[in-house]
Amino acid sequence: MRRARLIPILAGLSAGLGLAAQEEGSRNADRAQPRIEASDSGRGVSMMSTGADSRGSYTSEFTVRSVITPREMERCTSLPTPQAWEARDLVRELRNLSRQGYVPVTMVKGGLDAFKAHTALPSGWRAYGFVVPGKGELEVRLTHPNQGWFRLLMMNKWGQLSNGMLQNLHPKGDPIVTYKNPGNSAQAVFVLADDPGWMSSSRLPYTLNIKRSWSGKEVDLRPVPQRLGIWAMLEGQLEKATAAAPAKAETPRQDTGLP
Repeated sequence: MRRARLIPILAGLSAGLGLAAQEEGSRNADRAQPRIEASDSGRGVSMMSTGADSRGSYTSEFTVRSVITPREMERCTSLPTPQAWEARDLVRELRNLSRQGYVPVTMVKGGLDAFKAHTALPSGWRAYGFVVPGKGELEVRLTHPNQGWFRLLMMNKWGQLSNGMLQNLHPKGDPIVTYKNPGNSAQAVFVLADDPGWMSSSRLPYTLNIKRSWSGKEVDLRPVPQRLGIWAMLEGQLEKATAAAPAKAETPRQDTGLP
């Protein structure tokens, strides 16, 4: 009789202990799972992630900012040498800037063959974007009275060289970059006009001459999204041959476009 009474009691205790262990395991699992809190503001998106690791709890915060202003870079006071160009590492500069936010770029309209502009100060460089259709070819050349002080760099949406891009490893006084799209879909490419000596100005601008293997009127290209990789497109496009420098950066919209 006693054994019969003990069996239900032990079963009840076992079930209770199992439930308690399950609840404790659930609480531990909740603590281990990251908790994401997002708030959208005019300056970007702020996210807080909390969780637990083998050493205990941790808290980390990630802030995604909007368009940033490129920082001041040292001005070159003599004609740049190959060593000076190498030391002025704009690829690394873009990588550092992209950790803080989006790098501003001005898109160039498809039918524009040439335009005048000047460098952005105090960074000494300015970025332009182009859309190239599948199998299309693009050539961009910079001219200026002090042409030996300039160089052009071409890169993809992540600030890196891609298949089909050609540029001078060591500038030789003829700033030129080319791109041949190897795929069948349109791609956005970005060209940096680098002016470390600040030779260009509103009174003495440089000219970017553009050659395309296609006609802007014949190819209907999708507009580039406001955010693409590390870049943030400025409002408006360069549309006239004597286009002025890009306007002040505006808050970009969400990326929904090109791959």
